[in-house]
Amino acid sequence: NIKTGYLVLYNAASCAGWSYVLGLVLSELAQNGGDFTTVYDRVGWILMIVQTGAILELVHAIVGFVRSPILTTAFQIASRLFLVWGVVDIFPEVQSHWAFTTMAIAWSITECVRYSYYAFNLVGVQLYSLLWC
Repeated sequence: NIKTGYLVLYNAASCAGWSYVLGLVLSELAQNGGDFTTVYDRVGWILMIVQTGAILELVHAIVGFVRSPILTTAFQIASRLFLVWGVVDIFPEVQSHWAFTTMAIAWSITECVRYSYYAFNLVGVQLYSLLWC
């Protein structure tokens, strides 16, 4: 099924993108002794690209690839895009704040779990560890 193959690829790519963001954040923190003020410089642009890719989730809901509610999906995506494009990108003082780093880590962990769960579920594999997470 082409639709399933595409969705597996989309979810795997999204998981890889968020894993990359998480790795960069943790690497930057490790290299700088936990100094969060430089994290944005290392991951800001990549985070914006990966987060913007979530627009495809709205497309998936609109065309019926997934059963997600369109309005809920739109609000979730819009709120995150507002944060990365409308707040973090416009206000430089947010970029070096600890809240940016914790947001990036929280989003990365959450999305790695979510996208990998969806990808495995689409191929008929249900991992208890992902379900638990």
